[in-house]
Amino acid sequence: MLKNLSQSQFVSLVVDLGLTLLALSLAKVLRETLPFGVTLGPAPLPFSPWLFVIVVGVWSVVFTTLGVYGTASPFQRTRFYSRVCGATTGASFTFAGVCYLLFRDLSRLLFGYFYLLDLVFLCGWRLIMDMLFVRAGHAQAVTPRRILIVGINDKAQRLAEAIQAQANADLILIGFVQDSPTATGSPVLPVLGTPADVPHLIAEHQIQEIVFSTSPATEPALKSLVLRLQNASVNLRLIVDAFDLAFLRSPVEEYQGIPLTTLNNFPV
Repeated sequence: MLKNLSQSQFVSLVVDLGLTLLALSLAKVLRETLPFGVTLGPAPLPFSPWLFVIVVGVWSVVFTTLGVYGTASPFQRTRFYSRVCGATTGASFTFAGVCYLLFRDLSRLLFGYFYLLDLVFLCGWRLIMDMLFVRAGHAQAVTPRRILIVGINDKAQRLAEAIQAQANADLILIGFVQDSPTATGSPVLPVLGTPADVPHLIAEHQIQEIVFSTSPATEPALKSLVLRLQNASVNLRLIVDAFDLAFLRSPVEEYQGIPLTTLNNFPV
């Protein structure tokens, strides 16, 4: 699991683990210092050094499993911090379960301090890094991703207009691919070719996101294209409607009210 992380992702994991261990240490100090909770006697606060080892193991597994270090989707950038909060909460509950089995005398108030400090630390350092990127002259902490829409219909038109309406979004819309001879083009962007041209367009325009407005399951040419691009370094997404949502088994994102699902490694 860890071997699949890039160097920058591994550094992020190390920073998270270091700040989490710091949060646990500070939580112990706060429990011993602040006048809250049950008054401690002359005996030292029950606290095993093995807790640090458990924290490293639990946080490493939970954060990598929940995809905290994966590339944040440009369609839901605002949910990135909620992903970090969710992973921190999940890791904390897992840690609480382990402590209940092995260290039942661990202070519950100490655990509360630890959880709150960890949330502040892990979200805080990411927020600081984003601010530093902005101050360094970068409008975005992440390079905008170039998107190509396959199919010309009302759904594609709505997505194109939504992307262009977001002047500071993480997406740059390049154009459309005509999925049928009867497609009529768009007043927003030009038609760049047909599904057969997509591999060439990816290289020429450095495309990173491809969104299908027509289901590949109903169009043989599009289905063949998805299969050809499964191992390419692009994200494949599909605009879905209410009927599709009832049968989908993959996660659905929402961009400006438009639901999308990921097609990479998903049977069509």
